[in-house]
Amino acid sequence: TLTHAKSIVAPGYGHIVSSHGCAPRLIAKFIDTAGFDTLPQSCIEHLQQSTPPLLWPDGLGAQP
Repeated sequence: TLTHAKSIVAPGYGHIVSSHGCAPRLIAKFIDTAGFDTLPQSCIEHLQQSTPPLLWPDGLGAQP
């Protein structure tokens, strides 16, 4: 029912994409312009093609 909706999928990131890479700038741009026309395509492509971050980047998380 949202005829002007846009979905951006970032594979492997789960539900919390907003704090990774260029996503904060992408979200801010959307809020500032209230539209999709000026969103940086390079950021969208990066999120769609990038490798998700490590779950435990400090090495202190789950151990085998």
